[in-house]
Amino acid sequence: MNGDTWVLVTDSSNARIFATHKAKLFKPEASEKDLILVNQFNHPESRKRDIELVSDNSGRYSSAEYGADTYEPPTDPKRYEEDRFATMLCQELHQGYNQKQFKKLIIIAPPVFIGMLNKHISRQNGLHKSVDTTIEKDYTQLNERELVKQLNTLL
Repeated sequence: MNGDTWVLVTDSSNARIFATHKAKLFKPEASEKDLILVNQFNHPESRKRDIELVSDNSGRYSSAEYGADTYEPPTDPKRYEEDRFATMLCQELHQGYNQKQFKKLIIIAPPVFIGMLNKHISRQNGLHKSVDTTIEKDYTQLNERELVKQLNTLL
């Protein structure tokens, strides 16, 4: 095991999971070597526009009683893809937790995506107990050195 803590850095289309020892991130001499990449994920469907995700135009219907109208899908296709990505990430986290690859989890994601993750984390048996820290930021574009610097100031 590379560390007792996993750090999930994600947005709605990209994610990286790092292993670390949380105590090392508190030290002023913390460096990018204290974060070990476990896995990374890319979900390009979450970046597509709605029109690219929907296979056809909205269906039309007419009724003698109500006139003509269009059918709108009940779920926003983009949100649906983001939710699929959140589900997949939580399954990966749950698997790692069950295999005792980590004890604590730090989640770093934009607020809306944290909500999606929380919904799925609560469905995974025991995983919610591992969530130690949640940071509502988008750090997906930071390299490891910049990420350690930010974590050092936030934790």
